[in-house]
Amino acid sequence: MIYTHSGKYAIRAMVYLAIHTANGELVAAGEVAEVERIPRFYLAKVLKDLARAGLLRSARGRNGGFQLSRPAAGIRVIEVLDAVEKTRRR
Repeated sequence: MIYTHSGKYAIRAMVYLAIHTANGELVAAGEVAEVERIPRFYLAKVLKDLARAGLLRSARGRNGGFQLSRPAAGIRVIEVLDAVEKTRRR
């Protein structure tokens, strides 16, 4: 299967968040974008889609950021792709 940039970026962002939010801390979208070399505005859209799908929690403001909404072991890759791949058949 061929994935869109959204799918690839979503998987990379989720892996990064799984590693860096294990203690419950929030990670800023800018940090993920910089480390993973993903365009900031594109990543913002992807993270928003993931949060809408219930895979991420987000907090706004100076100390805001993102974290997984449940343990990483309970999140399947197909859930991540379904959240961001708008053209996928169901």
